[in-house]
Amino acid sequence: EIAARLVSARATLGRWQVGMQEIRAAHAAKEPEALADALEHWSFAEDEELTNIRADLMRWQNLSSSVPEVLREALARRDVEQLREALSELARSGPARVDGIDEAKRFVDRYDIQARAIDKAVATCRSKDIRAALASWEFDPDDPRALCARSALHRRDEQKDALQAAVAAMDGPKLHAVVEAWDYERSDDSFVAARAAHQRYVAAIAELDRLARHPLGGDLVGLSAALVAWEFSAQDAVLARPRSLLAAHESLVREALDQFDGLALQRLWASGGGGGAPSAS
Repeated sequence: EIAARLVSARATLGRWQVGMQEIRAAHAAKEPEALADALEHWSFAEDEELTNIRADLMRWQNLSSSVPEVLREALARRDVEQLREALSELARSGPARVDGIDEAKRFVDRYDIQARAIDKAVATCRSKDIRAALASWEFDPDDPRALCARSALHRRDEQKDALQAAVAAMDGPKLHAVVEAWDYERSDDSFVAARAAHQRYVAAIAELDRLARHPLGGDLVGLSAALVAWEFSAQDAVLARPRSLLAAHESLVREALDQFDGLALQRLWASGGGGGAPSAS
């Protein structure tokens, strides 16, 4: 009798081991139908492991019945965040397969690809790429990424207007500011024109400074010619010193003329960059 019981116990243990292996395999695979069939087939006495497995099965069955509708509605609304949340919950604690999950994953993947394209275009400040990314955007036009891209294009338009205004006014300091502030393509026509004007402005200032630093008080003839050739704003602060030098020289010349002081006129002519004595006329 004891031997028979031992044989029966070994047989029962063997069936339990086979059954638990099948149950555990279905549980690990997150297959609710296979798991339900295995639990029903073997009908083992409850223990802590089986209680936890049955709790997982109940959760998976609930998700299998509720999530497909959530996915369908989110897809219809093109609600990426809702889809992402549902997919995250399924990955964390859901069954392996749910109706609609593959379509939802493809949708979210497509969003992520297009979002990365917008992010890259905005980061590189390439307006052509930003427009192309927006043109291919399939999702909510008020999505933060789409709004960011449109804001980048609007900011470019504002900067372009500022470039054109600075060139039109030939305002040197403004040219400097708008050229430094430009964030977009260096090949843009408005930027190229503003940068060229700014370079001429910097060169003109350097020339004025060179002429005004003449050892004898300035190359006033050259300085006068440079002021005549000045193409930028007449109100530019850099013109104050050259104008002051010329005004002072002109005042001295008038005084010498009034006093018929030829020697003084000769000195003024030489110191002003005129070379030798002026010829009589």
